[in-house]
Amino acid sequence: MSLTPLELLDYMKERLIELTRDMQIGDNKKAPNVHIGYLPQKISGPKEQPPDPAVPVTITGVNKNNQVLDKELTKDVFPFIIIRATGVDDSEYDQDGQAQADIPVKILIATYSYDEDGYRDVMHLAQVIRQNFITTGTMGAAADLQRPVSFVLHEEQAYPYWSGEFMTTWAIPTLERKVDFINGYTR
Repeated sequence: MSLTPLELLDYMKERLIELTRDMQIGDNKKAPNVHIGYLPQKISGPKEQPPDPAVPVTITGVNKNNQVLDKELTKDVFPFIIIRATGVDDSEYDQDGQAQADIPVKILIATYSYDEDGYRDVMHLAQVIRQNFITTGTMGAAADLQRPVSFVLHEEQAYPYWSGEFMTTWAIPTLERKVDFINGYTR
C-alpha cells in the first residue's frame, strides 16, 4: 500500500484532533486547534484599512506599524498544534530490502496562559502525543514511526505564549521505477 506525505499529514491531523478533543488547555480552556503546514492568516483592524496580519510569530502587542493588535483575535488561535512535513528522503531501505521514504515531520505546540506554569500545558500535551505515537508506532495503513522521537521546550518564551516542538520521522513505502518490457527489451 502506498501513502503520500500529504496523506500522512492528513492521518496525523485526524489522530491529533481525536487525541486532544476533550482537553482544556491554557487560559482559553479549550482543545488545541490542529493545522497542517502553517496557521491560517488572521486579519486585524477595520475593513477600510489595509489588513494587518496577526499571527503568533509577530505577536508583541503591536504590529509592524505600531498598531495594537486585536487581543481577542490572536487569543483565539491558541492553543494550537501545527504539523509540517519538512522533506522527503528516498534513500532508505527497510529490513526486507524494500525501498522506503523517510518523512521528517515537525510538530509545533503552542499555548496561551498568564500562569507562570503555562509551560506545563505544553509539556503535558507533548507527553500525551509522544505516548500515543510511540505506543501505536504507525500512522494510517503504511507509515511507521522511526526513532528517535525528540521534543524540545523552547528556551525563550514570549510570555504569555508557551511553545515547544517535536521532531519525528515516518517511514512510508516509496515509488519504484517502472520498466516496460516489449519483446524482451526495456523501453
